[in-house]
Amino acid sequence: MLAAAENVSLRDQLERREEEVCDLRCAAETFDVEKTMAVSGAIAKMVKTSEAEFLGLPAPSFEGEPMIPRKTEVEKTSEPAADDPPTDP
Repeated sequence: MLAAAENVSLRDQLERREEEVCDLRCAAETFDVEKTMAVSGAIAKMVKTSEAEFLGLPAPSFEGEPMIPRKTEVEKTSEPAADDPPTDP
């Protein structure tokens, strides 16, 4: 009886650890995507700034540029199902 209770406890611990590993993998994938987007955005800004400097124009302002949405913001917005009709009239 004691071995069965210990077995159940160990299975519960294993399930929690598997969920933690899954969450960490998801976080790592999200981080890689955000990092790539940030680097790409920085490169684009550098190119635009260098181009303006080369042409003797004032440096561009990047205020109001779209930001990378955080994971929590992405989770809040639901995507329509593929078979949902568009909402535009």
